[in-house]
Amino acid sequence: MGFLLVIACAMDLLWFGGRFLQALTREEWKKKYFPDSEVMQTLHAEPEPGRLLVVDSGLDWRVQPLHPELFPNTPMRYGVRTVRGYSPSILKSFSEFINLIQGWPAEAFSDNSFPGWTATVNGTILKPMKVFHTFMAVPVPAGKSHVVWEFRPSHWSLYLLLSAAGIGLSLILSAIPIIRKQARQG
Repeated sequence: MGFLLVIACAMDLLWFGGRFLQALTREEWKKKYFPDSEVMQTLHAEPEPGRLLVVDSGLDWRVQPLHPELFPNTPMRYGVRTVRGYSPSILKSFSEFINLIQGWPAEAFSDNSFPGWTATVNGTILKPMKVFHTFMAVPVPAGKSHVVWEFRPSHWSLYLLLSAAGIGLSLILSAIPIIRKQARQG
């Protein structure tokens, strides 16, 4: 009786479960479960290297096995992932890609926002704005843009004055015990 039950279950599984037991080749599996998104098509179409910041919703976790280069071992901050390497002095940015991913034609720089940073976009000097709580970004026009990020602190005289005042205060405070000791002895 048990033997007939096992045979009936096996036949049922083979007869009705055939559509669930289909074997797919690697390419068929990739095409079915990991179709090329608009993001990946744009990334493959752009051969020049550059650093692109992509919001987390732009890169789905399911594409990680197909494109491990898009998922560096750095922590994700504020839904932003750094894609590819970059040169800190010159960045080639492709605003169509950024606009496609972020819905905003701007180049974001993954360094902390701090006074003194400037960005030159196609020869025009712009002051970066703070984005994603900590990063900086500048608007870029459609098409290819040449973006140069530079750190030019503008308040060195103020910083030097504050440093000199701090050193002077330290010297005065350290001299007070010596002066008091001499006054007690004299």
